[in-house]
Amino acid sequence: MNQALLQLKHALVECHAQGRAYDVLAFMADQGLSRSPEANQKLTFEAGALQAGAAPAHERDQEAKDWVPREVALRAALERAQQSLPDPHIVLGYKKGLGRGNRSLYWLELSTETTEEADSSTHQSPPRKSVTYRRTEKGAVKPSSLVRWLMKDGEFRNMSPRGITMLLGIIIGTICWALCLAMILLGLGVSNQPLTAGSLILLILAFAGFWFGWKSLYEPWFRLVDERIVKAPNWVPALFEDPCELEMYGQRKARWTRLVRYNADCPMCGGEIELVPGRPDQRLPLVGRCIESPHAHVFTFDRTTLRGAYIGPVLPDD
Repeated sequence: MNQALLQLKHALVECHAQGRAYDVLAFMADQGLSRSPEANQKLTFEAGALQAGAAPAHERDQEAKDWVPREVALRAALERAQQSLPDPHIVLGYKKGLGRGNRSLYWLELSTETTEEADSSTHQSPPRKSVTYRRTEKGAVKPSSLVRWLMKDGEFRNMSPRGITMLLGIIIGTICWALCLAMILLGLGVSNQPLTAGSLILLILAFAGFWFGWKSLYEPWFRLVDERIVKAPNWVPALFEDPCELEMYGQRKARWTRLVRYNADCPMCGGEIELVPGRPDQRLPLVGRCIESPHAHVFTFDRTTLRGAYIGPVLPDD
């Protein structure tokens, strides 16, 4: 068993995959290797133990059952890591806790199947095509110093003084941005000088600057009103924060805008799924893409149900 655990630990490092599933498997392998070789009792883990051992410090205040990846994601990550390893392989043991007070248990054990039997079993059971997203808690995503005055605990009420100030700032800024472009065009139009390479370059730079400013400064806030969730511009979250989303929630005058991050565990390879723009291969504004295979493992995103369905290329098993 220890030899198989050593092979698994090495394989997890060599595959260079990222995601909670791989962190959990590495922790379970390390714990198994730290045991005495004479220990015969099965080493099992509860969700709380997996979170305490594998989660970063800032994620340990979440519910353990919500933090630990789903069983299908753990199995997919384990299968991917051991693709090139000889038999025997390690498999994930799982016992779901049924009833109040009974907790789910996870463990690693040697497989009794050969490679051919495992491949046949995998072929008969195609990977699951749905995911469940996780939403960060209030204040988990830190705003940058530019908007920290606005977003206390990472959010603000739209109709509050701060929210109205932000709204007016966006409207006034957009108008001023458009006026600057109009002045440049007007200045070129009323000039009596013939069109030169310099003026043409100035015109191109003006359009490029206006387009970049519009896309990065103002457009996300206008889209947020209709789409309710958009990718946050790079200047809104703190410098060392991972990419996140701007989300509007609530009803009518009680609407709030917050910084939030959605992610999930890929049921096909165990990698981490992030929300990214759907284009160019999808029509949806935001989709969930696995960071390990962003154009093959693609899922829809529903922020109300926190569920997503597979919409990537047709799978070989279909």
